[in-house]
Amino acid sequence: MPLNTGDQQATSGLAKAIYDVMDSLLLLKPPPNTKPDDLAKLVQSRQALSFAIASGVVAELTGDHSVTPDFAESYSSAAQDANFWSWFGGFIAVFKTWASTTSDGVALQTALNQFLTSNQAPTELKGIVR
Repeated sequence: MPLNTGDQQATSGLAKAIYDVMDSLLLLKPPPNTKPDDLAKLVQSRQALSFAIASGVVAELTGDHSVTPDFAESYSSAAQDANFWSWFGGFIAVFKTWASTTSDGVALQTALNQFLTSNQAPTELKGIVR
């Protein structure tokens, strides 16, 4: 389900969900001696607050965190994970030293060696968990 902020009247989306919880917790109990006009203003204020909270939550969850990750960042290098990177280097070496005897195998080996010669194997891996 996509995140839906809702509207300023808190009649839909996350704003409505927040308003409904706030309404059930506070039971829209007005302060003593509240005039009917003031009660309508209180409802509108709570609706606006619900929308503001929903807008902030949705903006944070759907924002672009690629520049400054706010969640988690994964990183791996030969210094941190020697076993994997050693295995990865060995895996690449298998293709570089493979000696096939069939024409399809030779074609695959040639293509892989051309690729591996012009595209160095990575030495680290970095990513953002969203």
